[in-house]
Amino acid sequence: MRRRDQRGTALVEVTWLAVLLLVPLLYVVLAVFEVQRAAYAVSAATRAAGRAYTLAPDQASAGLRARAAADVAMA
Repeated sequence: MRRRDQRGTALVEVTWLAVLLLVPLLYVVLAVFEVQRAAYAVSAATRAAGRAYTLAPDQASAGLRARAAADVAMA
């Protein structure tokens, strides 16, 4: 029996292995970025709401302004 030429098969195998490992890794990295983005958004909304509450002229409008500022920051 003749042996088939095996040149180039390692490249194909390494390519498939890289794809099989990198695609899930990419999903994990994107998920971590999404969680971090949400954490920064919440932090910014909290800061904006606190600032709006503090700078409100009276107690009655302070809550409304804080809620509006948080909504804008989260949008």
